[in-house]
Amino acid sequence: VARLSGAVKLLVAQTPTVDEALSSILGSTDFGAIVRLMKLHSSSAEVQAHGCKVLAQMEGPWKVAAADGFIEAVVKAMNAHATSAAVQEHGCLALCGMPLTLDTQRVEVASK
Repeated sequence: VARLSGAVKLLVAQTPTVDEALSSILGSTDFGAIVRLMKLHSSSAEVQAHGCKVLAQMEGPWKVAAADGFIEAVVKAMNAHATSAAVQEHGCLALCGMPLTLDTQRVEVASK
């Protein structure tokens, strides 16, 4: 039986509050779950900053991360919270930490 991360369990159980999303993001190693929580709370700069921070600290598999919407989530967070220094800092770190080895990833980042 596979163990589900706190973020995945929370998503399955309910629509999380901002505090619940923050708590589960900080303990997650699941790109997809973090991206989904960021989408659910796109208006919260705090959730976006924490999501970007955790994504910046994670390591591949990068093809999975790209497929889970990692790039799009980070760029959307940075665009939506342009005045949040934390979102901008962690978003840049997340994007810079991801190796751009696929042409589609280069195009996707450049087009945002």
